[in-house]
Amino acid sequence: MTLAVFANFRIDTKERLQRMKDSFQSFHSKKINQWVINFRGKYKDSALNYLSKELGYKLMPSKLNSKYGWFFDSRTIFKKIKCDYIFFWIEDHICLCGKNKFNKIIKEIYINNVEYIGYSWWGNGLFLDEFKNIKKKEDKNIFFLDYNNSINIHRQTNALNIIGSKAYIISCCGIFKKKIFSRILYSKRPYLRRWSKHTPFDFEKRSSDTWILPLKFGIPKLEMFSSIDDDNKYPGSSLISRNLYPIRISRSQLNKRENQKLNTNFQIFKKIIKKILFFSWLQNLVKRITYHF
Repeated sequence: MTLAVFANFRIDTKERLQRMKDSFQSFHSKKINQWVINFRGKYKDSALNYLSKELGYKLMPSKLNSKYGWFFDSRTIFKKIKCDYIFFWIEDHICLCGKNKFNKIIKEIYINNVEYIGYSWWGNGLFLDEFKNIKKKEDKNIFFLDYNNSINIHRQTNALNIIGSKAYIISCCGIFKKKIFSRILYSKRPYLRRWSKHTPFDFEKRSSDTWILPLKFGIPKLEMFSSIDDDNKYPGSSLISRNLYPIRISRSQLNKRENQKLNTNFQIFKKIIKKILFFSWLQNLVKRITYHF
């Protein structure tokens, strides 16, 4: 079995750079065969130099930032990947299970032919509760199942009871069989973008994106990674919320700094849309259309 780390991230602040370093140190190991990384943002050279020193020949770097967006550039660097499985690295998530356990989980994923497993958003164990009363097989460190439409409906019911919102089928924070990663990366869905083309978020699959099913789906029995500052749908689950990571800058301050640099003109356009269009659904429709340009 071979494993590649894939990332196409924007390192725009010193804080984002430090978090990338901390994340890297938490999980990197000799058993990872390739690091296919595209660097963007103000601190892209600093990030590239750091990983070059740490990884040597295993790093396959690029600095693409085309007008065509994240998916276009990601398809370009994806062609470099020769491995069986792909770890989609999100730079502000830290490995908590340890490198040895991480390697054991990767081995179980391969042995059991799992196509996708989410490595983060464990939610202090609440993620497991979404799969209560759903028939699963298991290994020492993971559960796995054939995830289909009926299971998706059952899971969404459990998720609503637990967290009050629908659960995503696929997160960017995932380990993918190469074939399923390629299928998502090259898909034109959603036909109407939900996010800006310069972000990776349309890679994720919501509860309604059932075209991706069926799927050999993995579930970690333990917490593999955690977000540094994002509780997502599980309040109190991030590392900062648990006092496990230093607060150098608040999440809102960090997002404000990064968003200011991304697209000031688009932010102005959004304000104009809200003033002109009365209906919220129409505002949303127009906003999604603008994500294609």
